[in-house]
Amino acid sequence: MKKYHLMVTFLFAMFVSGTWASAKDNNLPCMGFSHTVEVSACMFDLAESKKEAYTKEYKVYLGTITTKEERPYDKVVIANLVREARKNWDIYNEKECRAEASIYEEDSYGFNDKYNSCLIKHYDERIKYYRENKF
Repeated sequence: MKKYHLMVTFLFAMFVSGTWASAKDNNLPCMGFSHTVEVSACMFDLAESKKEAYTKEYKVYLGTITTKEERPYDKVVIANLVREARKNWDIYNEKECRAEASIYEEDSYGFNDKYNSCLIKHYDERIKYYRENKF
């Protein structure tokens, strides 16, 4: 019984530290909430907000490729490659984050928080990429 209690305490501490580290790295405002339900709802909303920002930044990035200005490259070819890359990145992102969250039972708070934290991290990285690599 004592081993079980120690194991549960250890796993809980690992979860909290992992969630806290992810939150700290992504500057999540969600850690100020005291109830798990509130934290999970906040992280879901933040992931959705990051997804919208990612989509907006992608459109700006694509616009720099398809501009009417004269360019020394084939804009159609590059635009198609960028569209295909985004589609593949979205698939990768979904699977990568599901894999990371799969250490928890699906649809649990741990799973959902880990999944959304992963999405937030990846959306932030991609937004940064689009901003820094415009044509």
